[in-house]
Amino acid sequence: MFDQASQVPNPTFNTRYIQGESQGKEVSELESNLFFEFELGGKKKARQDLAKSIYSHSQLSEQKMKAKVKKETILNLYRLRQVKDEEKANADSLAAFEKVIRRLKNLPRLNAEQEADLTLFEIAKEEALVEKAVLYQEERRIEHFFHIATGHSIGEIKKFIPGFKNNWPLIDERSESKNSLYVEGLKLESLQARNQLKLERSRAWPNLKVGPSLMVDQGVTNKNTLVGLSVSLPIPILNQNSGGKSLALENHLKSQKEVEFRKAEESHERNEQLHVYRNTVSILKATLKNKELQKRQNRIEKLYMRGLIASSVFLESVRQKLSYIKSRNERELVALSSLWNIYEFDGAILKEQI
Repeated sequence: MFDQASQVPNPTFNTRYIQGESQGKEVSELESNLFFEFELGGKKKARQDLAKSIYSHSQLSEQKMKAKVKKETILNLYRLRQVKDEEKANADSLAAFEKVIRRLKNLPRLNAEQEADLTLFEIAKEEALVEKAVLYQEERRIEHFFHIATGHSIGEIKKFIPGFKNNWPLIDERSESKNSLYVEGLKLESLQARNQLKLERSRAWPNLKVGPSLMVDQGVTNKNTLVGLSVSLPIPILNQNSGGKSLALENHLKSQKEVEFRKAEESHERNEQLHVYRNTVSILKATLKNKELQKRQNRIEKLYMRGLIASSVFLESVRQKLSYIKSRNERELVALSSLWNIYEFDGAILKEQI
């Protein structure tokens, strides 16, 4: 693109030959001109600057795509671990339901309350089976994402799956980092619009054509050969590219406003994301870990098997465990999404580590 913008106009050759008769004799006239064109008004420099800004914008578009894929990859890695945790909790629930169902079916005779318990646990088992299918479908979706984005299967990226995030980074109120990739993209678009304006202004200048000129005049009695210099210069009095300059100026001013608007918008959005991040992290730090949650659930199951608590209490505890894990996982994804959105606003998304 830069080479194309640096090209200079080719020289122009034109000639005119006239032949006829005068006083019964053959006469002729030959005129030839070779023009070298010189661009005035800085046209070449303006084209080069425009080409540089277009190339820089294309390079930034590649970085924006990398940033998008990186954020999606990180969130999907965490979500994959969460799906595995939810699948394990679901399997534990299924095992508990089946254990209770077998216990009730092995009784010689069921009273009304036990029949109701059996029905409730069978329904709960079916719900768990449906949830198992939903989790399997989501795992397949994540596997498809990694296959497209990285070319690897879940088994190959298993070692990269992160655990539950305990150490959350501290984020400052105000960012001293560089602009986000989106703001940088708008700034490059503004630079591109400014360079386009420079090019349109340079086009108001004419191009100078100058070069040697040769004329050969074959008359009736003699032959004259003349050598000189030809100059061609359009006079820009009727057209100074006013339309092109006006449109380019309008686009340039519009692009500057878009940069200012995007900066203000991102500043506000960063502040919102920071509040969400801090609030969610404070909640996550107070949540129970999976081991402690399972320990408490096992205690409730033992109490139920000993007949010390009602079946409705045990059933509700199993459902609460699943709901708790899913809710905690959702909060973790919210915190992670907010964190990486902040990194994106701070222009640090490509250098930050998982």
